[in-house]
Amino acid sequence: MSLVRKCPTCYADMTGNQCACGYRAAPERDYALALPNCTVLNHRYILLRVLGAGGFGITYQAKDIKRGGYCAVKEYVPVGIASRNQEGRLLPENQEKRSIFLHGMQ
Repeated sequence: MSLVRKCPTCYADMTGNQCACGYRAAPERDYALALPNCTVLNHRYILLRVLGAGGFGITYQAKDIKRGGYCAVKEYVPVGIASRNQEGRLLPENQEKRSIFLHGMQ
């Protein structure tokens, strides 16, 4: 997974928080494990902002590119069990926590 960022208005590539079309991404909240705003998931969802986070995950407001509407995307992010690598992928923090991480995903 690579962190591709697209404008939810015109779908142009974004490198910062503002697009040439005038769209400005919402300020990112202080959630250390959250993906950046405007990240594209599964070639379908553009993350707009974090709605909330807890011990087991992060919920984002997103735009569904295929259906054209808005939705919530929940991401399994167990605090203290997983960390995010530079490509944005969640991985268990170490081998001891791997089985806990995989069990939680199931």
